[in-house]
Amino acid sequence: MSQIATVKGMRCARCKMRVHHTLSNLDGVEDVSVDLQNGKATITGTNLTKERLNAAFDGTKFSITAVTEE
Repeated sequence: MSQIATVKGMRCARCKMRVHHTLSNLDGVEDVSVDLQNGKATITGTNLTKERLNAAFDGTKFSITAVTEE
């Protein structure tokens, strides 16, 4: 199942790489595509709740403000 997550705090290519790396390392994530311009990440995998995705960013400047199904 794919989800589209709105990511707050991404401003540059390095931010994009950090978000991609963080999401890619979550258990159950199969694929991640991050769109810096639109501030969105498309994530394919299982158990992709907003709460679980936000927990991955604890202690960083990034947060997930919305998650919708693709």
